[in-house]
This record gives sequence, C-alpha cells and structure tokens, in this order.
Amino acid sequence: MRKLKAHHWFWITTAFLALVWITRYNPDDDTVVNANNSYFVVDNNSIIGLLMFLYLSAGGVYWLLYRTEIRLIPLLTKLHVFISVACIFVYHLGVNFIDKLSTNSDFPLFDDTSETNQFVTILVITGLSVQVVFIFNIIFSLIKDGIQRKHRKAN
Repeated sequence: MRKLKAHHWFWITTAFLALVWITRYNPDDDTVVNANNSYFVVDNNSIIGLLMFLYLSAGGVYWLLYRTEIRLIPLLTKLHVFISVACIFVYHLGVNFIDKLSTNSDFPLFDDTSETNQFVTILVITGLSVQVVFIFNIIFSLIKDGIQRKHRKAN
C-alpha cells in the first residue's frame, strides 16, 4: 500500500469537514467571539466552510510542491500535517465528550461553557501556531532549492 502524502491528509480532512457540514447543518447554530469588548456572531456553517477552503488550499500547496519536486523539510512537514489534521479530529471528539460530561443547570439562563471555551481556545492557538511552521518550511525550502538550482547551473 502506498504511503499517504501530506496533500492527501489535508484532502481527507477536507472531506471529513464536508461530511460534518452535511450531517450537522443547522442554520441557527452560531459562535460568539468577544474581541476587545466587541462581540462578533459568526455562523458555524461559515466557519466550517472557511476551514474546508483553508485545508483544501493547504493540500493544494503541498500538491504543487510535490509536483514541482521542491523538497520540504520532512520533520517540519510531518509536524505541520499531524497537528493540523489532529486539531480537527480532536475538536470534534473533545467537544462531544465535554458536552456529555457537563451537567445541566436548573436555571435555564445559566450557560456554563467555560471548559468548552478553554478547550477550543487551546486548539485554535495550537492550530494557528503550527501554520508558522508551514510558512517557514515553504520559504526555507524554496530558498534552499533556488540556491541548489543556481549552483547546478554554475557547474
């Protein structure tokens, strides 16, 4: 069996997100983000659509680099792929697990979602910070490949 490349993992994750989007479609489901005392209400379906686009794009970048035979740093590529893909799956498993463990309050206006918010915040920070590794890997590999091609032409 052939080993899956980085772009395959991102495209599989995009398909998983599409499946989640189809099975959990709810037009009334939204997320409230508080940034500097300004509240933004974002539709969860829009968030999933944005994630699908970003993962499809990352897979496309990896595919282009594979097709043009630009060698990325393998350790950084594995780190980026593993953490990026794991964030999506851990999010869906973790949120469902936390929701099952949480107790419902007798007061209907009380919504204790601090555990879920902390969990999502940690995953978002982790997922965003690993994208720096992706950008560094691409830039470093492009520079290294350009220097090597220039050196080959000189010889």
